[in-house]
Amino acid sequence: MNYQRHAENIEMAVITTVCGDDKWPLLVSIQNHSGRTLLKASFILEARRKGFSTNIATYDRYYDDRIREPGDAPVGTCWAAPLATSVTDNPRNLEWTITSRNFEFK
Repeated sequence: MNYQRHAENIEMAVITTVCGDDKWPLLVSIQNHSGRTLLKASFILEARRKGFSTNIATYDRYYDDRIREPGDAPVGTCWAAPLATSVTDNPRNLEWTITSRNFEFK
């Protein structure tokens, strides 16, 4: 089946209000709405100050190998914020997006 069609049916979101540990403030939630089992996901997180267009996050790639069956409830993991050491903003106050999404299906 077509990879792109399945990849478009993977829902991902960054939530900054759920994880209680300030060392791991970003919950990345992944839900599989495709018709195939999701074996792995990789992605890059970008951060922007409200009202600005410059990405202030590093370009670290994240890997999540939790297996997600089609239609399973969303499952998330708390991650550290990938900010350069010179950035002093509170990660919970930034606008986060997920880019460079790649998936491996069964």
